[in-house]
Amino acid sequence: MKKFPYLTFFSTWLLVFCGTLGAPLCVVTAYHLPYHIFGMVLTALIVSGFLTLLFTVPELGAYMLIPFGVTVLLISVFRWKKLYSGAAVAIRTIQSVLSRTLSFIPDPGALPAGAENYAYFIGFFVGAVMVAMALLISWGLVSGESLFLPFLVPLPLVALSLIYTDMPPAGWAGALVCLYYGGVLFTGGLRLHHGGGLGRVTCLTLAALLVTILLLVKALPQEERPARAPRPPRPAAPREGGARSAGNG
Repeated sequence: MKKFPYLTFFSTWLLVFCGTLGAPLCVVTAYHLPYHIFGMVLTALIVSGFLTLLFTVPELGAYMLIPFGVTVLLISVFRWKKLYSGAAVAIRTIQSVLSRTLSFIPDPGALPAGAENYAYFIGFFVGAVMVAMALLISWGLVSGESLFLPFLVPLPLVALSLIYTDMPPAGWAGALVCLYYGGVLFTGGLRLHHGGGLGRVTCLTLAALLVTILLLVKALPQEERPARAPRPPRPAAPREGGARSAGNG
């Protein structure tokens, strides 16, 4: 069995992770959709890592297909209502914002009853988007050896988040996207021709891009952004004691 390509695997994993997490986060933060950052980061790490392993070392990644597939299947079967509700709220919210200035987009009207509860299920929908993105990005970078596909996959989400200049995405979400696109563009030629030192070059490229972004943030004047709308409060579950006392009364 050949030696495991640690450096190439982890550098590619980092690149896939930046695109998998950065592009959905641009939309989520630009349109003020509620999200749980820990869940999104963890999902992006697991999904991008598994798919990178699957395409980098298929003989190892194939053993993980069964538990990974079972997990996806269980979530799809037992959480499909949350997935559907989260998708409906996310799409209607974005459509409502776009309809204010784009006449050809109809206003979806009021959100369905209980939307304040469904809003917290958006994470399931975003997680499904990240699975699809990680699959296409890792296949294009590793197995498909294509620069065209990884470049285009996150583009619709990035473009959607940049439509309004007064509703910019979070800066760190944009930084992840910049790291991703810079890494894809600067290392794409090596990937296509299986050049030596691919992992080392990818790590150095991402490090140089990160330093460049930090220097630009430090050098450019900081603009004051309007305060973001607060997230809707999570509805409190009724206490059993209160319910009992009400029933006794």
